[in-house]
Amino acid sequence: MRLFILILFISSSVIAQTKPYVKVTYRAKRLVPIDYKKITNSQIRTVLQGKEAILNDLDFKLTACKDTYFFKYVEGLDLNGESRSAASLAGGTDVFYRRDTIHFRQNCSYGECLNITLEKNRFSEWKITDEQKIILGYTCFKAIAYQSKIVNNLSTKQQRIVAWFTPELNFHAGPQGLDELPGLVLEGSVNDLYTFYAKEIVLEDNCKEIEVPEKGKTLTKEEYDQVTIDMLKLIKSRG
Repeated sequence: MRLFILILFISSSVIAQTKPYVKVTYRAKRLVPIDYKKITNSQIRTVLQGKEAILNDLDFKLTACKDTYFFKYVEGLDLNGESRSAASLAGGTDVFYRRDTIHFRQNCSYGECLNITLEKNRFSEWKITDEQKIILGYTCFKAIAYQSKIVNNLSTKQQRIVAWFTPELNFHAGPQGLDELPGLVLEGSVNDLYTFYAKEIVLEDNCKEIEVPEKGKTLTKEEYDQVTIDMLKLIKSRG
């Protein structure tokens, strides 16, 4: 019965949403605070505190027109790479882009920009729950999925994905590529450490030009995983 009510609510909300363009500003925050008392190295502690302070004020922008969207962090004046370094704490340095059949995550960490193709089944099947909360005036539903990732010891780890989406805004988009849900994701976490949450939403009647990422080499996920493994092996061999 609850599932039927949820589906009915989603269907009616999608019909009600008519504006084709949205711009969302997100911020990132740590879910579990860092215990700085346990970090004995004062230099590391100071650097980490500085990055966390920058991250708290760092904006991430998503623009979407119907099924086309673009997401990345706002670099601003970043002469020393401090914004990028802070964004990396939350895994927020990648660009996400979708248009028609083109759907990729762009990573520029290995000396060149790599466009990793995003498959629809990259998450385990989304489980939409009946848990709800209000974000910026919109009713959002909690969805959970899992995704595999290669970690530093070259093993594969399952990441828990949590997304809060609103069917009141019919955009298949969200921060860090959290999409393929029946509505715009206003809050989401890909690692249970940091979550991205919507700070501001602007809807407009006419679509504006969506930014296109700079050109890069296109790879499948399997090809990119091999690049990651090779790089980790090289780092380990250098001690």
